[in-house]
Amino acid sequence: MDLSLAVANIPHFTIFKFELYRIILSPFICPGLFSLVFAYLSFTENGRRLEFSMGSTAFACLILTIGIIANLGHLMITFLLYSVTGSEDWLLLPSQGIWIILFGVIAIECSQAPSNSMRKLFFFTVPSLYYPLALFGLFSLLGGFQLPYLLSIGAGYAHGYATSLPLLSFLSGLLLI
Repeated sequence: MDLSLAVANIPHFTIFKFELYRIILSPFICPGLFSLVFAYLSFTENGRRLEFSMGSTAFACLILTIGIIANLGHLMITFLLYSVTGSEDWLLLPSQGIWIILFGVIAIECSQAPSNSMRKLFFFTVPSLYYPLALFGLFSLLGGFQLPYLLSIGAGYAHGYATSLPLLSFLSGLLLI
C-alpha cells in the first residue's frame, strides 16, 4: 500500500471528497528514496543559510506559502483542463513531493543572485537566473513533466522579485500573513 497517495494532492479527492489537508501536506512527502536523498543533499546547506537569514518562522511561512500556491495552481489548472477536455484523467494527476518546495526556494535564491553569476548543473554552467528552469528541464527529461514543479518555480520567481516591485511586495506580504 502506497501511503503517499493518502496525502498527495489529487484533485478528485481534494475537492470532491473535501480532503483539503492534502493542499498543505502533499509537499512534505517524498514518493521515492532517490528523490529524498537528492533533495536532502541539494537543500541542506542552502536551506540552512536561507533560514538563518530570514528567521525560522518566516522560513516556515515561506515554505508553506510556496507549497500552497503550487498546489492551488495545480488544482485550478487540472480543473480547467478537465472542463475543457471532459477527461476525468486530469483529476487524478497527483501533486506531491518535497521538490515542490525546493524548486520555489531555489528560484527565490536564484532571482536574488547577481545578474552575471553562474551555477553548475553537473557538467554544464548555467546562468543563475535560469538554473531552476534548467533543473526542471533535467527532471522533466528523467521523470516526466510535473506541473506543480513549474508552478513552484513561478511562485519562487514572483516572491524573489517582489522586493523590486511594490505590487508584488504587497501581495507577497499578504500571503505570508
